Amino acid sequence: MKGLLIKDFRLFKGQKTFFAVLIAVAAGMALFTEETMFPIGFLSLVSSMFSLSSISYDELDNGNAFLFSLPISRAGYTAEKYCFGLLMGGGAWAAATLFVLGVNVYKQAAQPMELLLSSLMFLPLVLLLPALVLPFDLKFGSERGRIADLGALGLLVLIGVLAVKGAKAAGIDLAAVLDSLPPLHMGFLIAAALAVSLVLWLLSLRISISIVKKKEF
Repeated sequence: MKGLLIKDFRLFKGQKTFFAVLIAVAAGMALFTEETMFPIGFLSLVSSMFSLSSISYDELDNGNAFLFSLPISRAGYTAEKYCFGLLMGGGAWAAATLFVLGVNVYKQAAQPMELLLSSLMFLPLVLLLPALVLPFDLKFGSERGRIADLGALGLLVLIGVLAVKGAKAAGIDLAAVLDSLPPLHMGFLIAAALAVSLVLWLLSLRISISIVKKKEF
């Protein structure tokens, strides 16, 4: 897996200009606007999806056939894609959180603990988004998989919208409920979301390993 990770990080170097633009946009919003959460969520979620780009590179010019002629297993290859997405997303989340914390301390804006708790809410998504889309890309390929990815993400957004509208129809303001939770309760809620996300991430990994083992290259 180490060799595959090195390969993907070297491929990532080829997209450093694109990533520099993302960092500049996120840093600009943190410095010059009142938005504190967007830069963290934006960078961490976009970075966690870079594993999809690495799949596209692997498929280029029948590269998978060459890759699997090397001493790597299909299970190891699949696990590396999940770990690469987690490292990219988690690393971007940590860097963005530290940067935004520093900016907010300088501006004397949000309290550091409140900001940290809010940023932790993005970690379950760093696990969930790759877990949702990677099986489709590994099953159908990067091109056809994009259509399935959009459908899956659209379904996820639809479920979220329906949940919010359902709560509103029942007279429940979810944003107000979350804001009113004490830090300890919020911490338990985030921990529970992380635990559920980790279980789904592992389940998705198992499904993807089964897909890649059956796939012909």
